[in-house]
Amino acid sequence: MIHSFFLIGLSKSSNSCVCFERYFVVVVVVVVVAVFVVVVVFVVVLFLLFLLLLQVKAVEEIRNIVKGSSAKDGHNELELAVSAEFRQWLKTSGNLRQVSDLMALSAVSPNK
Repeated sequence: MIHSFFLIGLSKSSNSCVCFERYFVVVVVVVVVAVFVVVVVFVVVLFLLFLLLLQVKAVEEIRNIVKGSSAKDGHNELELAVSAEFRQWLKTSGNLRQVSDLMALSAVSPNK
């Protein structure tokens, strides 16, 4: 059907031939622009994947640092500091008595 349409358009007159050439040029331009857009999107996706890979490598390096022995010592120091500050807050806020009472109740009553 498309083939016969082009033949009819070509056989009518030279004006329809010029019209066909214009449509052909428009179709070619649209196809070229579409291919260009696809290529640009592909390059952007590759770039974003590259950035994601860099972030994954950075996270892996941080995990390796945290797993190291010096990180364990730092973690223990941090835990002790937070614990000390929490105890100080319990004393200054007056909540130490409530926590002590809760601990005494939990020690007396068996778990169900």
